[in-house]
Amino acid sequence: MARSLNSPAGEPVRRYLLFLARRTGIRPEKIPAERELAGLLGVARGTVREAIAFLVQQNYLLRIPGRKGTFTNPLMADAISISVGVLSRANWFDRQRQQILRGFFDVLFENRINYSCHLEFCSGLPDSRFMKTIRCSGHSLLLDLREYSGEAEMIRSTGIPVVDFRSDLLYDEVHAGQLVADFFLKRGCRKVVYWCPDHQRFSHFQEHMLKNHAKCLAETREQIGKAEQFLSRRLLKTVDGMFLGLNSCNISNMLEHLSAEKARFPILLPPSPAQEKRVKEYPDLDIHLMDLIFYDNANLQIGRQLGSHALELLRDPLAKPVCSPVRYYKLQDQFLPAPMPHRNRHACPPNPKKIGEYRDPVMS
Repeated sequence: MARSLNSPAGEPVRRYLLFLARRTGIRPEKIPAERELAGLLGVARGTVREAIAFLVQQNYLLRIPGRKGTFTNPLMADAISISVGVLSRANWFDRQRQQILRGFFDVLFENRINYSCHLEFCSGLPDSRFMKTIRCSGHSLLLDLREYSGEAEMIRSTGIPVVDFRSDLLYDEVHAGQLVADFFLKRGCRKVVYWCPDHQRFSHFQEHMLKNHAKCLAETREQIGKAEQFLSRRLLKTVDGMFLGLNSCNISNMLEHLSAEKARFPILLPPSPAQEKRVKEYPDLDIHLMDLIFYDNANLQIGRQLGSHALELLRDPLAKPVCSPVRYYKLQDQFLPAPMPHRNRHACPPNPKKIGEYRDPVMS
């Protein structure tokens, strides 16, 4: 089974011709002329001619004596793999999407689906040229990993079934927000900074904090890259906990600022391979990490859900997704006794009565 993400110049033409050959009936069907295919696909006639000659040699297309033109071969239709187009805003995949792709294609493989995978890079909003490329790509299925649901209808206008990666539906944001809140509540933190532009997770975090007589000092959607301006010395005097969920550069900026200010409150970081280094880089900070293996397995599970939806779409292009939210946050030390935090030199000690009011909710 081919799983190539890198295609030569003639690959899109061959893929489109294979798409025509795969959907053929019990009789050979004539494919469009070279000039028509060249105009449709935006390539030179020579490229089309070479692609046709290659597929004739492979017996996917036929040249029938006495009949003008090239035809599909019905006997080879079932042997042609489906083409899966992976839509991405970057020409590479991070750890999260690697796990999702692994789970997705594992499902296809386990169900004996013969497939090939092709990356369709879209750096911005889909324009007419990109939409035409997708429409004539020969893909049987699209996996959209861009997380922008507002563009879903544009992509569906191509007529190709689409599997959407919707983080707001696939991830259990309620559990994630409450888990972050529980981490600080168990340590007696009453004023926590949530430095992450994630409204879904933040809203559940804030709600859980308020229920337990604690509060979030700020949610920082527009403070990216401004550690010193956001977390001033005046604000540092009241902070007794912080969750950092931005990109690697902004986390480094904030940790450097906290180290310079000699902060002593607990700091919680999201799951990422780079976070293990943070503990060694900043030994003076009380840094806590998420379980990266648990996060990887969650993304693998999400990929399998998307793969199951893909199977349904291959049977019925109008099938609706049936997904259950997956828990993706787990503390590395959540089953260990929670240590008392080293208090911020400026922060007031926690109120014992307030701490006593907190009750750990039962979370399965």
